[in-house]
Amino acid sequence: MKYVFAAVLCSLALSYAQEEPETEYEAPTFDWQSTSLADLDKIAQIELSDTYVFLDGDETRRLMDLYGNFPTNTEVGLVASAENPFGWFVVFEFDSVGYVKDDDKDEIDADDILDSFREGTKQSNKARAEMGIAPLNLVGWRIEPAYEEETNNLEWCIEFDSEGTPVLNHNIRLLGRNGVTNVTLVCDPTEFDMALAETRNILTGFSYQQGQSYADYVSGDKIAEYGLAALVTGGAVAIAAKTGFLTKFLKPILVALAAIGTGAISFFKRLFGRNTEESDSPQS
Repeated sequence: MKYVFAAVLCSLALSYAQEEPETEYEAPTFDWQSTSLADLDKIAQIELSDTYVFLDGDETRRLMDLYGNFPTNTEVGLVASAENPFGWFVVFEFDSVGYVKDDDKDEIDADDILDSFREGTKQSNKARAEMGIAPLNLVGWRIEPAYEEETNNLEWCIEFDSEGTPVLNHNIRLLGRNGVTNVTLVCDPTEFDMALAETRNILTGFSYQQGQSYADYVSGDKIAEYGLAALVTGGAVAIAAKTGFLTKFLKPILVALAAIGTGAISFFKRLFGRNTEESDSPQS
């Protein structure tokens, strides 16, 4: 449930920040690392060129906290452009849910999933209206859910609209032997295509530690309680839904995960002393 409240609070905080008058902020500092091999908490690693910089898990949590998102304590690292670390970045988290079977790889129904998000959007917007937050309107898939069997990667991107401002929710899941690495791209929607190309380039250097890859599975390993489709529609939340406890709330929760408030980029450009005349589009 932490993510649900985080999304709502983030929307509130960023909406409030957008309304604040221009103020001088002291730019916080982070321990950006220039490294050829970034360690993702001894779970995986990424080979990086000198065009990228890296934050470890602790520093990533600091940055997420600054952005108004409650850290999940699953953060294992962050990669950004060395030239402009706060222009766009990629967050890595590891969820030790066990081995996610890909038996349903041919059964991922993008239309069905979109219908769930569409219905959830309607319910979520009622709560947003009560909180004075602008509604989200589902536009559709920017990238339909697609599973790459060769790399065991699952990717998708869903697009919303909030009062004429695009809101993108882009995710990649990298399946491993003992869990899933969640990869989230954060960027201004106007830079999405460029940032996505950079993200995919970064992932060519990703690998699990020896013995931890998807192919290293052996009988007796922990098996996740859900498959690929559930990774798109909420993962662990889907488990709780099996019990019936979340049956009435599952869809609004899933939509809330994408409910990032508008004004984020504008606010943080002020925070880091950047040009405030640029676009104030939200983060992806």
